Amino acid sequence: MREVSSHFFYLSYRLLGMPKWVGTPIINRPTPKAAEVFFQGSCTIDDIPLTINGCVGGKVNDIVVWRLRGTRSSLRIFNWYHLERQGEIDSSLILSEAESKPQAAYMAQLDKLAKQMNNEKVSLADFNDAFQIQKLVEEGLRRSIQI
Repeated sequence: MREVSSHFFYLSYRLLGMPKWVGTPIINRPTPKAAEVFFQGSCTIDDIPLTINGCVGGKVNDIVVWRLRGTRSSLRIFNWYHLERQGEIDSSLILSEAESKPQAAYMAQLDKLAKQMNNEKVSLADFNDAFQIQKLVEEGLRRSIQI
C-alpha cells in the first residue's frame, strides 16, 4: 500500500485534488506486524469516486494500473511507463514506445531533478505534497479493518 498507492494518489491529487477516505478500507496481513498483502478502499475527490485495490504475492508479474475514466474517454497508465487514451475521442498510446521505456522515464526524472536543483520550475512533487500523500496513505491504513 505505502509503496505503490502513493504514486497513484499523488497523480490523482495533481490532476483532480486531494482524495479523502470514505467508508472503511479492508486490509489483510499475514501477521499483525507484516506488510499488507491486500488492500481495498474508496476515496472521493469532491464528488469524483476513487477506488484502490491492491494485492501482492504469487508467482506472476506485477500488474500496475491507474485509470481515469471520463464520460467519453479514459486515460490509463499501465506497467508504470505506458500511457494510453481509450474511448470515443481516440484510442491510442500517448507515449511512444521509446518514451515508455523505463530508461527514458528515469532520464526525464533526473533532468527534472537537475532543473529543480537549479531553482527552475518543474512538476516534481515537493516535500509538502509528498507529506500530504503519506498522511493520506497512513490514514487509510489506520482506518482499515483486517479480514
